[in-house]
Amino acid sequence: MKTLHDLSLGTLDPSYCQADGSSNSAYAPRQGLPVLTQLLAARFAVEPSEVLVTAGASMGLTCAFLTCPTARPILLPSPGFPAYEAVLRLLGRDIISYNVDHDWEANVLQAIEQGAPAAVLLNSPGNPLGNVIADEQRRRVCDMARACDVALILDETYAGLEFFGSASTGPLLGPAEGVIRIGSFSKRFAQPGLRIGYVIADPKTCRQMTDINWVIAMSPCVSSQLAATDLLMAEIKDPARIKNTAGELEASAKLAIATLATHGIAVSIPKGGPLLWIELPGTQGAGAQLVAYCIEHAGVVVSPGNAFRHHGPPAIRCSYAIARHYIPAVFDRLGAALARWKSENSD
Repeated sequence: MKTLHDLSLGTLDPSYCQADGSSNSAYAPRQGLPVLTQLLAARFAVEPSEVLVTAGASMGLTCAFLTCPTARPILLPSPGFPAYEAVLRLLGRDIISYNVDHDWEANVLQAIEQGAPAAVLLNSPGNPLGNVIADEQRRRVCDMARACDVALILDETYAGLEFFGSASTGPLLGPAEGVIRIGSFSKRFAQPGLRIGYVIADPKTCRQMTDINWVIAMSPCVSSQLAATDLLMAEIKDPARIKNTAGELEASAKLAIATLATHGIAVSIPKGGPLLWIELPGTQGAGAQLVAYCIEHAGVVVSPGNAFRHHGPPAIRCSYAIARHYIPAVFDRLGAALARWKSENSD
């Protein structure tokens, strides 16, 4: 058989530039490196044809949104990750929301049954609240969405980081018609610089998303995909590794919360993920003012609650997933600043 030469892309052979001729500098296959897609397929009990590698989870979300019918809005969690709304606004899509704090499952099921959304997005463990969706809740929403021909998008960026005793066993496994799963190597593996995300969907949807992804961003660089392959291989060889990470995070969360409590700042422990959500009821002021206050008086950078479509009292989101020996000092400063804010800005 004659050697196949790909003349379809306008790239230069490294010899023209006296560059390294390593295959790591070439374009990756459209769907992702086969070694990585095969490992992801094995990890999530699906076929490789149901896996797409993307430039971060955000690109996976963008491709997922672009597969949804345009005549109906997308149902998003509130509070929720700011990129959801940002991407949908960029795409010119309409948005409706459900409140994560108040009977969210009943509201989502009702919206699906009434045929309101083109797609529903669930995020677990949640950003910013650290909420976790139980396996049974996820199953009920999946069943209702499938029956009503509504797409279900599962943002599983923090999946696997659920805390002990959670009603969730982690990411969805096996084929799931009508469900698009989004994951990332940035959070669970602490490798944001790789910019590697992945999508799991039925073969037809995966092919559609592969075409969209190739037009927008092509495939992530080979070296990043190879690094992600090594990380995933290590996790498959040592399944306890991710559980150990979740246990370490839970211990850090408890330490941060206990430190804040010494200043009268009450925070509920999250059920998973690396984030704390801190509300300051009985106070007033804009989110940007509170963030600036924390920087000035605590030397701590946090995110304003209103960035997450939160419309209640002043709130911030902060990560406690810093090196544990820093937690007492950093959260002591933050707690003192928040207590001072409360005294100066009470209703």
